[in-house]
Amino acid sequence: MEGRSSYLSTIDKIKKLREMAPNVDIEVDGGVNQDNIGELEIVKTNVLVAGTAVFGGDMAANTKKMIEEDVWKKVLIVTGGRD
Repeated sequence: MEGRSSYLSTIDKIKKLREMAPNVDIEVDGGVNQDNIGELEIVKTNVLVAGTAVFGGDMAANTKKMIEEDVWKKVLIVTGGRD
C-alpha cells in the first residue's frame, strides 16, 4: 500500500468488498505496519501480512509491540523467502 492516496483507495475497496461479501477472508499483503493496522482492523480485514514491520529495524522492539497489541494476533508474519 504505497502512498496515502493509494492507501485510502485500498481502504475504500476493502469497505465495499466487506459490504458485498461479509463472510469472506480479506487479506492485505504489503504495507501493513503499526501506523495503519488499527484502521485495517476497523474495516474488518481478517488476514494481515507483515514482513518489514516485523523484520525491519529493531526486531526485538517490533516483536514486543506486536505481543502487546491484541490486533497483531491476526498478522501472518512472512519473511519473503529469506532465512
